Amino acid sequence: MSRLDNLIAAQAAARALNDLDIDASRPVDPFDAIDALGLELQFQPLKDLLGAILPGARPGVLINSARPASMQRFTAAHEIGHWFLDQDELAIDTEEDVEGMPRQQRERRAQIFASHFLMPLELLHATAERYGVRKGGDLSPIQGYEMARDMHVSYRATLFQLVNSHFITARRRDELLRVTPAQLKVTLTHGRRPENTRGDVWGIDATQTGNALEVFVGDEVVIALPERPSTGYRWVDRDHRPAAREHRSAPAPFIERPAFSERSNDDNVIPLRAANDVEPIMRKVADHSDSSEQTTRAGARVVRRVAFSATRPGVSAVEMDYRRPFSPGEAADRVQIRATVRPLPDVEERQRRLRRFALEERQLGESTTS
Repeated sequence: MSRLDNLIAAQAAARALNDLDIDASRPVDPFDAIDALGLELQFQPLKDLLGAILPGARPGVLINSARPASMQRFTAAHEIGHWFLDQDELAIDTEEDVEGMPRQQRERRAQIFASHFLMPLELLHATAERYGVRKGGDLSPIQGYEMARDMHVSYRATLFQLVNSHFITARRRDELLRVTPAQLKVTLTHGRRPENTRGDVWGIDATQTGNALEVFVGDEVVIALPERPSTGYRWVDRDHRPAAREHRSAPAPFIERPAFSERSNDDNVIPLRAANDVEPIMRKVADHSDSSEQTTRAGARVVRRVAFSATRPGVSAVEMDYRRPFSPGEAADRVQIRATVRPLPDVEERQRRLRRFALEERQLGESTTS
């Protein structure tokens, strides 16, 4: 692709961000942008297509809902690129068009547009600084994945944008692409396959207390917690901390009933979930210590890793205390993580439409009463 094409696409992306008044220092939501442009947005489980832009009297964007959310976002930005660069032209995009090496000039321009639209330089440089990535320096696969995750884009798209912005060379990009996001997620969970392989994995350590995370349904948060088991101290869930142990009185004698009764058939009945028993927003899915760090020496330090899966939209606080589980008194340490869980793109779009409908109904009601 020529430098001129790259420049045209980058300038169009900057103009779009400016026209839509988008904060370029935060992750960009392309679906909000589609809504602001007045385009109809539809999600469908397509086969080989990733998306399309449909011109006409009621122009719209079609997104493949069967692909990971990061790819859906990049596809949406690609279609916005077609709207700004090739307005009023039909575009039907395959994976090669969106994240591959397309031959058509218009597809290459839309691809560059999507990279600069979702990863503007202000956001890209701030994210790179967060992980100690500098132009011309080395970039590990984990750093590339974490940058992509934080910007809500795919690993592949991030590596291409890092080449566009002269952080890494094309040769280094190709080397990094040999490592798959699935492998990197298993690395972040320390050898365990995530419960939802399509979601992202967020690694947090005990020093990052008070962290505020924005994750999506299906993502997993893994918290690394140092422990010294021989001291009796353990990390315990603050909401489910056991009470201090009390002395138990002797059991009452058996009176007018046998000590043992026949087993009831009710033992085989599976109780139904209570109506108010709602699945937690952040559900614990794993809890283990790194066996490689365990020793028999007294006071040895191990790292315990507790993983939570984002099951449904909402805001949840994960709070854990470092204490002797059955002893009263203040905790020796505490970890607090606040997670805002967003729905997947198609669900979020339905919610957006409902809010818009409610607003229109309220405005209509106010106009009829005035």
